[in-house]
Amino acid sequence: MWTLVSQKLFSFEFLIAVILLASVSYSPVFGQENTEQNTQVSIDISKIDNSSLREEVQRYFGYEDLIFRYLTIPYDMSQNVNQVGRHVDMGFAIFAVLPLVLLILAYRHKRLFYLILVLIVLYLSLCFSFGQLLDTNEKYYRPYDEAWSAYLESGEKGLDGDILSVVYQGALLISHPIRSFLTPWTGSEDYITYPLLGILFIGMLWLTMRTTWMKQRSIYIAIITIAFFFLWWILSGGIVWYGFLMIPLFYMIIMRAYTRSRYHLPQYMLPFFKNLVVGVLGIWLVMGFVERTSYVNLGQRNPKTMGQDIESPMLMLYSTGLITADESREISAKNFSKAIKSINSDDRIVWQVGTHFVFEIKNNSERVFEDNALGHFFSIYKKYPDKIQFVEWMKSQGVGYILVDLNTPRLDRTPEQTLKKKYQLLLNQLYRNPRVRLIATDREVMITDVEGQKIRVFEVFGDSYPVTGTYAVYEIL
Repeated sequence: MWTLVSQKLFSFEFLIAVILLASVSYSPVFGQENTEQNTQVSIDISKIDNSSLREEVQRYFGYEDLIFRYLTIPYDMSQNVNQVGRHVDMGFAIFAVLPLVLLILAYRHKRLFYLILVLIVLYLSLCFSFGQLLDTNEKYYRPYDEAWSAYLESGEKGLDGDILSVVYQGALLISHPIRSFLTPWTGSEDYITYPLLGILFIGMLWLTMRTTWMKQRSIYIAIITIAFFFLWWILSGGIVWYGFLMIPLFYMIIMRAYTRSRYHLPQYMLPFFKNLVVGVLGIWLVMGFVERTSYVNLGQRNPKTMGQDIESPMLMLYSTGLITADESREISAKNFSKAIKSINSDDRIVWQVGTHFVFEIKNNSERVFEDNALGHFFSIYKKYPDKIQFVEWMKSQGVGYILVDLNTPRLDRTPEQTLKKKYQLLLNQLYRNPRVRLIATDREVMITDVEGQKIRVFEVFGDSYPVTGTYAVYEIL
């Protein structure tokens, strides 16, 4: 009896389903290195494509060739690949369970089952081939980069790295014919992507409406989900919050399949399938709760703040009147109180590159000029590359302050790193410029004083960065 049950439980179809489920539970993330310099850095501006739209919006969509960009966006969104952050993380549960649900619904239709199985394997292989692995030093490796081979031979991956590297190597092998076939036909623009997406959409609707083993209500839910998903797919640019309606729709399909699984699966597989779905969703909920309440972030190295600040203590203290506005400001952005007093003491224009301080600035709707992607800066820089002339031009336009987010390079996901290069050009203009004065920053650097001693000061440029900081405010003299 046990032999018979074990043979059925560990049948080929069932093992494949479990492997698929496990393969999508790993979320690749980006590491970020601090590449700033304490001296002026030479940048070749002829290789910078000043496309702020590409830097700002397309980071949610990805920078692959057009057809691969569209094909991989459902996986990228589920796995938080292109843009890392809580605000774009919908979790892995849907993408983990939905392929399993499709296999379960097609279980009694063997040809359809194996067709779906092959398509899932090909799709995951294609997505993995555009992914990346993160090592213990917070550096990421892409399967097709030169550093990939060195990483595989490093022996520092650990057990999970060894397993994932094998998965990625297999994905490269499987997806290579697909990429080789499609690459000559695509690029940043092509003539095949949108017709293929349209054919895929019509085909999915046709198959759904021709289905005889689904009830009418389930067919309606599936059609609405497919239609909304397709509109999000082609119009959203990969921005997750435009597709929030998909989340309840997909869960409706999952729960519909869960409640009707007895009509599609053999009796002996029902308990395991139901426990598997409930287990995956439960693990996802527990992981989300733990992650949110523990407040442990990638790159967070200070053990004193690890696992703290579920909600900002500063906001709680300020809202209850226990601290003043200046004290709350000092907690959230050290030294900024001095800067905001200076900024609000006159009516000169504030050139803002990122940061969230605009609400602190008096008459901000008229005084603040936002240049988050540094597109305007780069256009002016090409006319006035000399740092003195550049500042004189800004002064002639009424600009009195430059407010810089020191984390701006972290937003750059472009392969050419254009935003990072423009940011470095901005630092070059500010470095040892006699026409500007640093008012405030929360960055702490180590410098060498006149006596040759290492001292720690609040500055933007230095020998090393014990505290990288978040902002810098300069005044134009």
